[in-house]
Amino acid sequence: MKRAVMTLTLCANLCGVLACMLLAAGSPLLAFACVILAMALDMIDGPLARKVGVSSRAGGWLDTLTDVCIYVLFPAIFWWQAYGLPIGVLAIFGGAGVFRLIRFTLRGFEEEGAKLFYLGMPVFYSQFLLIVTYALRFDGVVLSALLILIAALNVSRIRFAKIPVRVLAAGLLLYIAIAVMQVSRAL
Repeated sequence: MKRAVMTLTLCANLCGVLACMLLAAGSPLLAFACVILAMALDMIDGPLARKVGVSSRAGGWLDTLTDVCIYVLFPAIFWWQAYGLPIGVLAIFGGAGVFRLIRFTLRGFEEEGAKLFYLGMPVFYSQFLLIVTYALRFDGVVLSALLILIAALNVSRIRFAKIPVRVLAAGLLLYIAIAVMQVSRAL
């Protein structure tokens, strides 16, 4: 079972890398298909590993690498292409996201009673901002300010409640609907 979970994580990683490459190459339809598949696999692998008791340090680091591709690099590439945001803003956003992921990989969840919390804003929120900025045109200065705010929240010590997988799955379905509408409009 450990091998199956690691294979899921590896597939999510490969889909995330491919999504970044396709987006950078100007193929948004395939890029969004790959990133959606990567997010779905990423949503499944961790809970499955914990449920069957096969969590591992290597799996955690591979998941972190996957998250960097899906939730940091992919949005940064999108905002650079679609909005021409300054590289400095994207570097701050990216650096903060990577810091947040490394801190989580090393420390895990914060606990209070039966509730789990992330320390700092989870990077997966960046995909929700991405899809909103895909559907609605933002001013580049406003978007840059939002990314700096997200970076500050990523590295903050503010606790964010862990969101149940079913809520994330509902968010992913909404993401898919918006992505399909936007990509089909662009074709």
